[in-house]
Amino acid sequence: MGFVILVAFARTSVAAPTPPVASETRWDKAVMRFVGGDLAGALSLAQDCSSTELACQSGRKDMEEFLKLSKKLETLDAEGMSRLLALDKAITGGRGPSTFVQSAGPRVAEVFFRSAQKAKNKRQWARAVEHSRRALEAVPGHTGAMGILNELRQKARNLYESLFVGYRSKDSSPEDVIPIYREIMALTVPEDELHQKARSWVEKLAP
Repeated sequence: MGFVILVAFARTSVAAPTPPVASETRWDKAVMRFVGGDLAGALSLAQDCSSTELACQSGRKDMEEFLKLSKKLETLDAEGMSRLLALDKAITGGRGPSTFVQSAGPRVAEVFFRSAQKAKNKRQWARAVEHSRRALEAVPGHTGAMGILNELRQKARNLYESLFVGYRSKDSSPEDVIPIYREIMALTVPEDELHQKARSWVEKLAP
């Protein structure tokens, strides 16, 4: 009988304690309202707790700015849209994007696509690539954005191949070819093979 009691006691003594459940803060509740699309309700909660929780103090300001920008969604340019998305990310953290941003996907994509078109026409390659990518993040498969990226990559391919016609890259001075490699980098996304090759050449040739 005593042995049974000891075994039972041993089993009880080694049982892992139940970890305490973290209490949900008022800021957490505000964020969940925000993620769900209740922007006004989220801001109200953040305002109520801004005097007692540090997260609410900075978060309230972000929400106020987001709410103002969200009311101008149809007229935002690329810079305004970038700010709206940055605020959404700052507010939601790993719980976003918010329902509002998700539903605004087509508008977000259109703004960045138009900006990419303008940048391409001005030969601002890096901006055209970046804004095309952002359009595709908002609407995967966006035809216009994909068209710009494909067009610019072909231009990069032509430039890269031209460097090796008659061993131009080998015979020319670094000052002549490094700007071309940098242009290739601007024309392509960082994970592209051409981008990586061009960057490698720049690193080899740069003084």
